[in-house]
Amino acid sequence: MKKNSKKTCLLLLAVLFGAMHTFAANVNGDKDSDMKMLKAFYVKYITNMLENKDGENSKLMERYFLPEFIVGLDEMNDYFDVNNVLRAQDVSEKMISTLEITPLASDWYRVSYVWNRNKVEIPLKTTQRDGRRMIEYIVPEGMGTEYGNHLLPDVVMLTDFYKEYVKNGLDGNVKRNRNLINRYLTCELCSRYRKMRMDFGDDILLKNEPYSQEILNTLNIQKTGDYTYKVCFKSGKEVTVTLRMVFTGGKWFISGVE
Repeated sequence: MKKNSKKTCLLLLAVLFGAMHTFAANVNGDKDSDMKMLKAFYVKYITNMLENKDGENSKLMERYFLPEFIVGLDEMNDYFDVNNVLRAQDVSEKMISTLEITPLASDWYRVSYVWNRNKVEIPLKTTQRDGRRMIEYIVPEGMGTEYGNHLLPDVVMLTDFYKEYVKNGLDGNVKRNRNLINRYLTCELCSRYRKMRMDFGDDILLKNEPYSQEILNTLNIQKTGDYTYKVCFKSGKEVTVTLRMVFTGGKWFISGVE
């Protein structure tokens, strides 16, 4: 019996080790794929500028960037008065020769190179879309080397929405929340929200929890996938609301609540 137990134990350990090895290989494979993709993009982007083919970079961005990021990039560049893809206003060959891609947490990376004797560091995030690895977001220059999903425009919008929604509720400002709902929810979800409010008094956005300062103090928005999110907060207990969002007409909208 002892021999059989020992063999079974060794077999289980082998299976576990194999699974862990496979998982690590998959993770490293994703990282390697992302790093190759990012290096290919930046080398081509800089080369186009060196060869005065700036117009080619529009097509390049369509290939490598999520459409919703492209929409916000021009506004980002105008606001910070710099090309935020490079955090620079001109290019040199040294950018390519010193280009480095460093993995950070999750799907975040740091792109760095030397320009005008200074080291430029750019945090960015990748994602999977339609079977391809793409660039989801590049942190603008004004935010330095900070990175994380809390900086993503959709997460920022959702966080701002919930904070304003709860604050208006605490102030008893029904009109402001009505306007907020009209602005940030799709027409279909607006109709569902109003019906649940009028017919049952239900608040689907807060799972019927009352407005409170505790919600504001503990609010945490987590991006869980492409257009899916978890809104987590405390209201005497742990509460999680699962949401979907959609990007249309150049804007983000909340499209579903589960």
